[in-house]
Amino acid sequence: MNKKEFDIEILSHNSSTFMKVEWLEVASPTGSFVIAPGHAPIISLLKSGSSISYFKDGHIEQTAPIDGGIVHIQNNKPVLILLWN
Repeated sequence: MNKKEFDIEILSHNSSTFMKVEWLEVASPTGSFVIAPGHAPIISLLKSGSSISYFKDGHIEQTAPIDGGIVHIQNNKPVLILLWN
């Protein structure tokens, strides 16, 4: 694993995905923020109607719009629990 990358886990009601990314951007009800390696521990709600952006393999990718969720970061590992329609 590249030192700039870190593991993330994305969970939904019907799937679980693990991947290595350099950063990801999420939207909370109070604004967007970027999560990079070494981010402080946090728990935040995710804004309904937003998408999750992440940098992987040299380019930016984005999820479909979500109906909300939670991001939890502990021990340099973000876990996103997403709600979909």
